Amino acid sequence: MRYAFLLAVCGTIGCASAVTSGPAGGASGVPTTTDVVSSTGTYSIEQISGGMTAVYLVWAPMEHVWGRLPQVYAALGLEAGVIDAASKVYGTRQQRLGSRLAGERPSEFLDCGRTPAGAEAADIYSLTLSVDTTLEEDGEATIIRTRIGALARPRTASASMVTCTSTGALEAIIARLIGAK
Repeated sequence: MRYAFLLAVCGTIGCASAVTSGPAGGASGVPTTTDVVSSTGTYSIEQISGGMTAVYLVWAPMEHVWGRLPQVYAALGLEAGVIDAASKVYGTRQQRLGSRLAGERPSEFLDCGRTPAGAEAADIYSLTLSVDTTLEEDGEATIIRTRIGALARPRTASASMVTCTSTGALEAIIARLIGAK
């Protein structure tokens, strides 16, 4: 189910095949490289896990990548726009989420802990999400840095906000969709 949405999105904005190399799971600080072959060329996406920002390298000109961001964010259901055009930052700030994110349960992308009853808090609590993608030119390639922040609060009680962490899955989908066409 997780990738059914991704396949539907690829069908909408362009399909690609991918071959991944490197250690499974992208161990902290160890790059994982994915070669993507699409109708417009071949791209390599490099992820270096660590910290709160996912970093990818896409072999495509920065202006091409910048032009793809609105389509990618819209396909994922993110209400985004230009945050800083000069610094090439695109994203969304404090978007309230419903019960789905990119067609999936929010817990696929966010870890907000568990409710007292043991359920995934990301799937039960009210969520506020901020996502931003920053681009940096690197010769003929583009460095993509995506940062996600989220807060959760129980819907039925006045309780403190819980800080959520990213699972890394949404950042990976953003990078793959950028390189898909």
